[in-house]
Amino acid sequence: MLVLSKTLTIGQITFILRVVIQILAYGGLFLLGLLVLASAPRVATLETHDVINRVVGKSTATTSSMKWIFGRIASRKDRDLAPSPLLLWALALSLIYGLLVSLTDIGFIGLNACEVAGTTRLDFPASVRSDEDARQALEVNLIPGVDPTNIRRHMCDSAEPKILDGDNSTILVCTSWRNTTYGDPTQFQSLNSTDSDTLMPLTLGYYNHTRAAQFDLSRYLVGATSEGQKTPVIQNGIAVIPHDTGVRMIAGVPKVGLKEKVHLPQTLALEVEMACMPTGTMGQEDVGSVNGPSANFFVPDDLYQANWTGRYSGPENLRDPLLSSVARVRELMKPLYNSSDLNPSGFWMSINETRAPYTWPSTITGFFPTVNGSAGTTETRYILGNCSAEVHSALGVSTPPEGASTRQAQACGLYQMLGSTFQGRTTFQQHYEMMCATSTSFDMVSTTLAVDGEGRVSNPELIHLPSDFYSGYASYFDITPRGEDMVYNTFEPLVRFALSSNPSGPTRHYIHQWDSIGTTARSLTQGAGNPGFLLTLVGSAMVGVNSLDLSTIAMINSTFFSADYRPEIVTRWGGSVGASYILSTIGYNPWVARGSQAFEVQSTGGKAAVCYEVPYAAAFLPLVLAALIVVFLTMALFLRSKLKGTKRWENLYGGLAPAIVSPVAMKPGKGEVLAWQEGDEPHLRPVYSSMPLPNIGMESQTLMTPHYKSEYM
Repeated sequence: MLVLSKTLTIGQITFILRVVIQILAYGGLFLLGLLVLASAPRVATLETHDVINRVVGKSTATTSSMKWIFGRIASRKDRDLAPSPLLLWALALSLIYGLLVSLTDIGFIGLNACEVAGTTRLDFPASVRSDEDARQALEVNLIPGVDPTNIRRHMCDSAEPKILDGDNSTILVCTSWRNTTYGDPTQFQSLNSTDSDTLMPLTLGYYNHTRAAQFDLSRYLVGATSEGQKTPVIQNGIAVIPHDTGVRMIAGVPKVGLKEKVHLPQTLALEVEMACMPTGTMGQEDVGSVNGPSANFFVPDDLYQANWTGRYSGPENLRDPLLSSVARVRELMKPLYNSSDLNPSGFWMSINETRAPYTWPSTITGFFPTVNGSAGTTETRYILGNCSAEVHSALGVSTPPEGASTRQAQACGLYQMLGSTFQGRTTFQQHYEMMCATSTSFDMVSTTLAVDGEGRVSNPELIHLPSDFYSGYASYFDITPRGEDMVYNTFEPLVRFALSSNPSGPTRHYIHQWDSIGTTARSLTQGAGNPGFLLTLVGSAMVGVNSLDLSTIAMINSTFFSADYRPEIVTRWGGSVGASYILSTIGYNPWVARGSQAFEVQSTGGKAAVCYEVPYAAAFLPLVLAALIVVFLTMALFLRSKLKGTKRWENLYGGLAPAIVSPVAMKPGKGEVLAWQEGDEPHLRPVYSSMPLPNIGMESQTLMTPHYKSEYM
């Protein structure tokens, strides 16, 4: 295939070609006329002379017609004795008609190759249109070979607290159950689209334990995969959108093909936002040095406030909790540095040489600063706990009731970024520390999801709808006898979030984040398989990296000497971790789609088409107008029976047919009045007084009388 142009449109190329063709056509006809005249014989048959005459007449028709029209308009002596305005119009139109045809070439510039929307179709969440579709989609969410009727789903509508004897602890006992199995769609089809129970764990299976007859447990994988999800994707009935400061999950999404979009007027969205603030502590090691000394630095408070607090990355509502928490971390680390020993940048140098777990590629790990010669785990966890409390307070997160879970809240984490750079001729391995925080909201939104021709899912705009928020908690436990006592073995709680429309309600609903230790790396766990609880772990999973050995998900950039220590690099990486966690842990319950409304999936340009730029259509208007005039005049002549005999006149005027017979052996003058003579050989003859005139009307007869000549002058 030949590529003609990468910049010109179809119309522009067509116009250029048409201009070239017109030039070749008119120029070629002119040159052909010269060739005919130059090669014409002087002695030939009448047929040959007739052909030559017609060719010459064609080539000179334009100039002779222009002279005639100009003479009839501008000169009184050149006017006919019996003028015909219609003839003037006809000749004028015949002259400009070809020009008007050529002018239409400009109109072709408006042609452009384009794509138009294809057909619109109706589809349902996860593209489940039948019970069979639901069963097939459910198989994807389950461990292969598992019978869905063996997996029980426990849903609780209300619970009451109960204080346990002995340890004085509290559990929440469910008082209203809605229990079913994944083989029975009845309980799922009536769920609201903004209910967390519309979701389900992925890789779900039945756990056959020793007390399976008395207590149900499911098994499923929880956590991110070995790699972050950096691009938006639609999968398992949900859309997962990682972005620069977190991740969004939109539920109840149908399959959207290439160059298609779907509008969801009301659905649930889980929004996890991440923010990071540098602590102003760092270090590096000159790898090329013989002794390999390690230097650590602390940015003094004045320099930190002036130059480092502005490096914050994240939503504005997390800035203040991070500022105060970072200040506590800096106070904790100040004793490790000598305020009198400054480097050229004015940073404090560390008192003792310490060695970080340096790496060549850019990676992230959890960080606990040294306190009194040992890892300050207790002190650091205290600061992180206060940070989480400040985040929840700033966002208005309500604390779950006592007994909901034994897990602690986790919204904040300390990170150490590791990597290598090449400066001049020196190779450095470096570390930078920063504190990060996450927030999670469960919202009712309206949005439009689109997929382009390359399969890329757009980062959609979310319109937050005002709504009322419901949260329900219940303990999930097994009671086993131990002597005379009863032991309560608790598992992850049953958590349910739901939204209902309320024009005066808030648009954002921040939920409690529970500690996700052990869920950053994907691991098999057992419990009730409650999707609401899994949603509370996404944010803490994004700040819960605590070891480089967990998985390669802690790697930001696998190349050497390319470390980038900006906080926005970490918030973007955190969004990819959260997206990976959601995609590998949470899916859409396909049975819910059987009770859902259909959505309109529209094509955004799936068909190739030819489009036109309307202003260029003006080039066609003169030709259309001229054609209408010609048609109008022709119809007028037809109604007046003036078109009869035109074929005969065509034969008389064509070629050499109009011979002139004159008794005087001289060529008639330019103004000589000639009349057609009937007979076997029709011909033109000068008008004489004795010669009968054709039926030309009394007015023309009177006008021509003074021009009669004697036949024998």
